[in-house]
Amino acid sequence: ASIDAWKTVWSFARGASAHGARILTYHRVTDLHVADGAVTGARVRNEQTGEDLDIETSFVLNATGAWAAQILHMAGVEDVGVIPGKGIMIAMNHRLVNTVVNRCTMPADGDILVPVRTVSVIGTTDIKAADPDEIPVTQEEVDQMLDDGERLVPGFREARALRVWAGVRPLFQDTKAGAVGDTRDVSRTHAVVDHRERDGVDGLLTMSGGKLTTLRLMAQD
Repeated sequence: ASIDAWKTVWSFARGASAHGARILTYHRVTDLHVADGAVTGARVRNEQTGEDLDIETSFVLNATGAWAAQILHMAGVEDVGVIPGKGIMIAMNHRLVNTVVNRCTMPADGDILVPVRTVSVIGTTDIKAADPDEIPVTQEEVDQMLDDGERLVPGFREARALRVWAGVRPLFQDTKAGAVGDTRDVSRTHAVVDHRERDGVDGLLTMSGGKLTTLRLMAQD
């Protein structure tokens, strides 16, 4: 199975809006308001206009993916480990397969090919990134992915690569548990962290880790 990420996100936004939520697109959290040991709101900046907006609230859910640790620093929480695991994917110009093809091995680079409408997408690498905003794609990574695709589906390289992109996984590991080596060794399970219990900061939860395919379980938890 596969998921259309864009349609999925917008369906949730529309559903939340229908229940009274206010959706602020193109807004970046620049600070959290903290008073008497509790998070009381946030300051966000409209990236298109530069305008700042202060939001007051009794509760904040930090569900910011690979940026979760940066948000926690604004509340004075320093030692929650959210590791940006960089991965690239390449869209090829033909629908080379009609079902998802995946190697039945331990996760590795270039081990899955996904048909998406008229194209096929090969993925993915897994490299620890220092900054989720700095994830350049190298030619070496592209060549490696194309070679892996050829091994997965013979004739793969006869198709043309349309575009390549990179993303970052929010790999969660509490840094109190020790240092991290290979990002593939970090569990893909999700974690809900109550910062009142862990750090003495009230009004703040972090949801991190997990995978898109487990999004409903994450929401339930």
